[in-house]
Amino acid sequence: DALPICYEKSRYTLPHGVFTLDDMRDLGVEHGVCPYFTIRRAIAEADIVVHSFSYIVDPKVHGVIKEHTNSRTIVVMDEGHNVDDVCIEAMSMVITKKDVAMAREKNVPELTAAVDHMKATNRERLQDEYDALVNGLALAEMTQRARAGGGGGGGPVEGRALQLPANVADEAIPAVLRQSNLFLKLLQTLADFLNKIMLRVTRTHIADPLTFLAKVREIGRAS
Repeated sequence: DALPICYEKSRYTLPHGVFTLDDMRDLGVEHGVCPYFTIRRAIAEADIVVHSFSYIVDPKVHGVIKEHTNSRTIVVMDEGHNVDDVCIEAMSMVITKKDVAMAREKNVPELTAAVDHMKATNRERLQDEYDALVNGLALAEMTQRARAGGGGGGGPVEGRALQLPANVADEAIPAVLRQSNLFLKLLQTLADFLNKIMLRVTRTHIADPLTFLAKVREIGRAS
């Protein structure tokens, strides 16, 4: 018998007892429920939960356990000397030449263009508001002079609004967008570094964090 397709809506309540993975599989087949989601719901009521290191150190899945822990939770780690390897594996990723090429040639340029568009849009909107303010003040002054008997004094002011000072426009751009150039430059530098590494390395390349950052910094200075 095959296990049912897993979905979270199953509301089977796990009875009291101790259950192994094989037990959960058998229960899933017998009752037509998903063992995975059945276990997840049972964690909230369980006194003891046995699981791999990943559910503690891997940010992709640790939320499954974290939401049911508190200051009174006791964590016992068997074979604790293996935690380092599990952490390294959890925080590592595989980057291919295709990934790097896509980042350099498509992703980073498109992200840069999108940020530049947002900045330009923000600047244009601010300029429009500035023009409206200047024209409104000029119109109010003309109206005041007319009422005082001094005449209109020059007619419409459209097209005569002053250009918004560049420093004011730049300051009006949200800080997140202003600082994004640094982040985009870092992304481009990192992509260039990885590209150079992958073009000349034919075997596994291992470097500690400080060495890696030093190499990236060298590429950034050269560019």
